[in-house]
Amino acid sequence: MSLEGVPRRYPSGESDVHTRGRRVFHLDDFDRQAPGKLYPGGQVRFLPVEEEEDPGVNEQIVHLTLAIYQQLKIDREVASVEERFRTYSIGHYVGFTLEQEYEFLTLRAADERQLYLLRHLQQVRPQSGDPLGIRERAQLNGHFKELTPPDF
Repeated sequence: MSLEGVPRRYPSGESDVHTRGRRVFHLDDFDRQAPGKLYPGGQVRFLPVEEEEDPGVNEQIVHLTLAIYQQLKIDREVASVEERFRTYSIGHYVGFTLEQEYEFLTLRAADERQLYLLRHLQQVRPQSGDPLGIRERAQLNGHFKELTPPDF
């Protein structure tokens, strides 16, 4: 993870932070307060992730995603296959539930991620309206206001 910014600091010493996940890892050890720090920390082990995705499947994913966004009047860019589209780039913006998003993010094989995402898009393509709240999820910019931090 990398720290993207600290938009707000509180008098108590706490802060709101924006982070970006950079690599897939397994958390081997966790401390509620890292040694010598005021925040949690732990030891991680980086996991191999297959990055090379099938361009033909990605073409289907991009096409279906754009069709859904257009139908729901969602103004969000989706990279083309030529622009090196990757499934990870839209996983947060396609209407997954929190559990589905976690499951998607844990798939390390490229073909499994692609098929998971493609099946999801085929199932959620709205016939009318937006019963699954895809529009709201697609417009998120990384905010997780409804999430409670884990209690380790």
